[in-house]
Amino acid sequence: MIYMGKDIDPKNVRMGRTDAQRFIDTLESLTKEEKRQMIEDLHRFQKDHAYAHRNMDELRKKYPDEYVAIYRRRVVDHDKDMTALFERLKFAYDIRHMAVEFVPKEKMHYIFSSYSI
Repeated sequence: MIYMGKDIDPKNVRMGRTDAQRFIDTLESLTKEEKRQMIEDLHRFQKDHAYAHRNMDELRKKYPDEYVAIYRRRVVDHDKDMTALFERLKFAYDIRHMAVEFVPKEKMHYIFSSYSI
């Protein structure tokens, strides 16, 4: 199997499906309250992630080439070293519910292409 010009081992594709099934099994085992909490956490993460992208120009001025931790649409910490940032964050926040974004000094432009073989 070839993806993005690279030869992909089919065993890895099957492994991905197994992981997906494990995830589905986990979701099915959650209580209604746990599912509600998971959805709430995902919505909060989505809002924090969107905040970062909406405010990237301002973040770029304040935190060029740094990682920023965003919690409830507010920058709570930042560092050039992601490991150091996570070390501080894990004592103050539940980092599973936090968006951490890299803020490049300069704007980055992406070109996406779709083609079929």
